[in-house]
Amino acid sequence: MAKVAFFDNDILLKLAEYDLLRDACYLIGVRPSDVVVLHGARPWLERRMERKLRKPSGPATAAGIARALGFVAHAQPLTDVGDRASLDRLTSIDDIDPGEAQLIVAAARSPQAILATGDKRCLRALAGSREAREVFHSLAGRVVCLEEIIRALLEHKGYPHVSRAIAQSPDCDRLMCRIFYDGAMLPSQAVVDVESSLENLRRDLGEGWLMRL
Repeated sequence: MAKVAFFDNDILLKLAEYDLLRDACYLIGVRPSDVVVLHGARPWLERRMERKLRKPSGPATAAGIARALGFVAHAQPLTDVGDRASLDRLTSIDDIDPGEAQLIVAAARSPQAILATGDKRCLRALAGSREAREVFHSLAGRVVCLEEIIRALLEHKGYPHVSRAIAQSPDCDRLMCRIFYDGAMLPSQAVVDVESSLENLRRDLGEGWLMRL
């Protein structure tokens, strides 16, 4: 079975804001055409673009939304989750919204699939729920968060590449803004802070559960 990656709306838009979608795909080992997004991702982005054109304020940029729309044009929309029982169990858990639940269930059913998400609250809720235990264990080593992508890019592309990317939309993620722009940040400190955030998440999810790129 070909490798696929399921991207949630949060990580899709943030990587687009930073113009790092193709870098992320390369790190994960997929092409844009191997990425699966929610069926509603395109209309969601189109609504955001309409609001942005009417009212330019807010953390998202028109350029970032346009990049996300261009990427989604080459991605696959999620059309069939299949496991309705698992989906119903996940949607009953606080902090797991219906869209995240669909992507989680679909990724869990595909042994070679990667789940890329920016929703850490959802991951913690998944880890802490008895109802989701089987799904949670089935995803071990196959989940990538924004911080891991940034960590890997710092390692492989270097601090200037990453800091320039985040400068395109510094307000779209509070943690990235704090790490790269609050105070006089040094490249070595940025690496430490990204790794520290990942370590906090690993403590909640279990060592080895998150994928390392």
